[in-house]
Amino acid sequence: MAKEVKSIDVHPDSEQAAVNVHQAFGWEFHSTQEVTENYQERRGDDIYQVRTKKIKLTFQREKTMPNYAQLVDLERQYYAVPSTPPPVRFGMIWLIISAIGLIAYILPGVLIIIWRFKRYSKLYPQWEAEATAARENELDILNRAQALL
Repeated sequence: MAKEVKSIDVHPDSEQAAVNVHQAFGWEFHSTQEVTENYQERRGDDIYQVRTKKIKLTFQREKTMPNYAQLVDLERQYYAVPSTPPPVRFGMIWLIISAIGLIAYILPGVLIIIWRFKRYSKLYPQWEAEATAARENELDILNRAQALL
């Protein structure tokens, strides 16, 4: 009765999933242990105390169990499957291109709006003075026309 023993460290959230996977390959769950690690981490000029928790799972299986060789082979195949990361929504190149696009198209629009507001604030008083003079002139002409009636 030769037994094979294996211990793995997993995140607390994936403890049950790890047990299920190992049991699929003939491993029997033997023990669990919560491990807390404390260490210091430097971020810029600051040093932080970091505490991480993980679960240490221990499994065992008989080397004389039926289909042992096939289970070992399937387990190797399972762990050899590459895990591909999800696609990146915006890579650095796309962020740079987007920033250039924003600067090239939105910034001129904003600058034109600012220019129009400034120009309007200069032209409006001039127009208002001319419009007031024109109204006064119209009223004067109307008054002269009524005087002739």
